[in-house]
Amino acid sequence: MTIKVLSGIVVLLAGIGSLGLLLGYIWMLVAAFRISVGWGLGVLLLGGIFGPLFLVFHWDEAKGALLLIVLSAVALIAAAQVSDRVDRLERLRQEREAILNE
Repeated sequence: MTIKVLSGIVVLLAGIGSLGLLLGYIWMLVAAFRISVGWGLGVLLLGGIFGPLFLVFHWDEAKGALLLIVLSAVALIAAAQVSDRVDRLERLRQEREAILNE
């Protein structure tokens, strides 16, 4: 694979992961507001505290959103890994060109 193709894969994975995280959070937020306004405001304003609590107390309503968030995080991690490989390949290419031009 060329560096351009790998760079395109990074952009695609990062885009899918970012969109998935946003949609997963919105899904959880909507589920929380369906339970009550208090849960909805808690998840909206203090998601770091109320998000996990909402998952524990309302698992059936939140498990789909959590799955989407986890899969999206996996896509972002994969994008970071591929990006690292692209950087390494580019450095190797530059070093090879420098050696050949000596």
